[in-house]
Amino acid sequence: MQVIPGTEPAEGEGKNILIADDNSRNVYLLEVLLRGAGYSVVTAKNGAEALEKLRAGRFDGIVSDVLMPVMDGFQLIRECKKDPELRSIPFLFYTATYTEKKDEEFGLSLGALRYIIKPAEPEDLLLQIREAFREHGACPRDYAAHPVIDDLTFSREYAQRVGAKLDKKTRQLAESEEKFRLLYENSLDAIFMTGMDGTILAANPAACRMFQHTEEEMKTLGRAGLVDMTDPRLPAALDERERTGFFKGELTLVRKDGTRFSGEISSAVFFDRNGQKRTSMIVRDITDRKLMEERISLANRKLALMRDVAYQDIKNKVTALRGYLELEKRSNTEQERISFIAKEEEILGSIHTLIESTKDYQQMGEDQSRWIPVEHSVRIQFAHLSRKESLALDCSLNGLEIYADPLIDRVIFNILQNASRHGETASRVSVTCRETLQGLLLIFEDDGVGIPPDHKTRIFERTVGGAGKIGLFFVREFLEISGMSIAETGMYGNGARFEITIPKGLYRFRPADT
Repeated sequence: MQVIPGTEPAEGEGKNILIADDNSRNVYLLEVLLRGAGYSVVTAKNGAEALEKLRAGRFDGIVSDVLMPVMDGFQLIRECKKDPELRSIPFLFYTATYTEKKDEEFGLSLGALRYIIKPAEPEDLLLQIREAFREHGACPRDYAAHPVIDDLTFSREYAQRVGAKLDKKTRQLAESEEKFRLLYENSLDAIFMTGMDGTILAANPAACRMFQHTEEEMKTLGRAGLVDMTDPRLPAALDERERTGFFKGELTLVRKDGTRFSGEISSAVFFDRNGQKRTSMIVRDITDRKLMEERISLANRKLALMRDVAYQDIKNKVTALRGYLELEKRSNTEQERISFIAKEEEILGSIHTLIESTKDYQQMGEDQSRWIPVEHSVRIQFAHLSRKESLALDCSLNGLEIYADPLIDRVIFNILQNASRHGETASRVSVTCRETLQGLLLIFEDDGVGIPPDHKTRIFERTVGGAGKIGLFFVREFLEISGMSIAETGMYGNGARFEITIPKGLYRFRPADT
C-alpha cells in the first residue's frame, strides 16, 4: 500500500505508556517528550497506583523510576512479572537515584528491557524506548516458562540494593551534616535558626561575636532583642517572608551595648523533621560597606560642587582679567600700564591657585588611605612655606599617625599657610594633640591676631578672594569626606586655633623607633 507523503503515522501512534514517578517535574518533562513523539501517556505517583492503573487498562509499555513512596520501582516490576496479564508489557527503568552497576544488574534481572540513568538526552531516551519496543516485538519473552527470579533471591537482592542505598545516603547525610556544621561554626556571617514568632532556637559563634551576646542570651532575647523594632522596613520584611517564604534586604540591628548597625539579611522558611515551620537567617554586618558607599557618594557630591565652584570662580576672574586688559590698552602712561599688568598677574596667580585646588579635589580617593605620620608631615609642609623664616615651629605629637588619604599633607600645608599669610604678627606655630571621649583633637595654634568671632565659620566657606580662604574651604571639605571635622576655636587677639576632630579608629600612636 502506498503511503501518501505527510500522512505517515507518528512514532508512538496507538501506543499507550504508563509513567511511574513521584517527581512532578520529571513526570511533566517525560510526558511532554512522549506525547510529542505520538504516544498516549498515563501517569502514577508510586508503584501501587501504577499497578492499579495497569490492571484497569491496556498499556504497551511502562517507564518507571526506582525510588518512590508506598511501592518502589523494583517492587512494581516484581508484581508486574508475577501477573500473567502484565508480565509481557515492556518495562524500562528511568532513575537518578539507583545508579550503581549492581542496581542496573538487579533491575535487568527482574525483567526490565532497559535501565536508563537520568537525565538522558531526549533523542537518546526516545531511541532507547523505541529500540526496547522493537526488541520486544521481534522476540517476546515467555515469562511463564522462564520466571525472572524466585522470591527468596528477590528478597535477598532487594534488601542488599536498598541497604546499600541506605548506607550511601547515611554516609552522604553524615558528610553533609559535617560540612554544614563546619560552615555553621566557621562562617564569618551570623547564622540563626528561629521560630516563626521570632524565637531564636540556635545561633552560631559569628552571631555571638557580631551581637556581643552568648547564644543563651540571644535565645532569651529573641528577635526583638537583636532587631531594631522601630526600623520602618521590618513589617514589610516579615510580610514578604510570610508570603513568599523568603526575604533578602537590609535592616537595622542592635548589639548588646546598644549600638546599632546595618545588616544584610537573607531569611528563608523551611519545615523541620517534625513538620514545624522554622526560619533560617543569615546576617552580614555591612557597616563598613555602607560607610564606604556613603563616603563615595559624599566625595562625588563634593567633586561636583568643586567643579561648579571652580568654573564660576575662574569665569569671574577671567572676566576681571579681560577688564584689566582693556584698561591696559587704553592706558595713557607707562605707570598706569605697569599697574594694570600687576593686577593681571595677580588674577592669573589666583586662577592658578584655583586650578591647583581643583586638581586636589580630582585626586581625592585616587590614592588608597594609609597611616600617615603627622609630625613628619607637619615638618615637611612647614619647610614648604614661603614665609617660614619669620615663624618658629613647635611640634610634639608623640608618634601620632592618622589613617587618611595622602592628601592630608595638603590639609596640613593649608592650615600652616593660613598662619603664615594671615597671622600678621604671628611668630610661632604650635601643633599638639590630646585625646577626648570622642577621639582625638589635633590642634594648630599661632600667636597672631586670630579670627574675629563672626568669621570663625565663614573662613571655611567658598569666597571670592585670597587663596588662603579657598585653601580652608578645601581643608573642611576633605576632612568631612575623610570622616573628620575642623573648627576654629581661638580667642580673637590671641591668635588662631584650629582643632581637627579625629574619630577613634582613625588614629594611633607609634614609638619613633617602629
